[in-house]
Amino acid sequence: MSQNAGGTEKKRYSLKPEKEEIIIRRIKEWEIGRRYRDPRYNFDRFTEDVGVNKKYLSRVINRNFGTNFSAYINSLRLGDVREMIGDLGPGAIYNLTAIALLAGFSSYFKFSHYIKTAHGVNPTDYFRQNRPL
Repeated sequence: MSQNAGGTEKKRYSLKPEKEEIIIRRIKEWEIGRRYRDPRYNFDRFTEDVGVNKKYLSRVINRNFGTNFSAYINSLRLGDVREMIGDLGPGAIYNLTAIALLAGFSSYFKFSHYIKTAHGVNPTDYFRQNRPL
């Protein structure tokens, strides 16, 4: 065990590389089901779905995806938004709010905030950048 700044001991959660690979494989299999499209999806449900302890799962996401759970889920949702945008044909009528909700964002505001934070543009500009000609 190691000590934190307050002098109290904290547990170290180390994973063997083989165990970490199994967890990553479970996460990748979980992604296929797109359960993250539920706007109420949370970390507790994720740990149940993947079948891994919260501490280990959080560590694996941080180390292998370079982010926290919330940002990881939103990046998956944004990937779905990009996919939906790419599927629109020329001249198709679209509604960014509907696309955001279908991808799992709980509101247009949260979608807009994530786009601006992650990419520095508003949703309309993001749409234009990702729509095929």
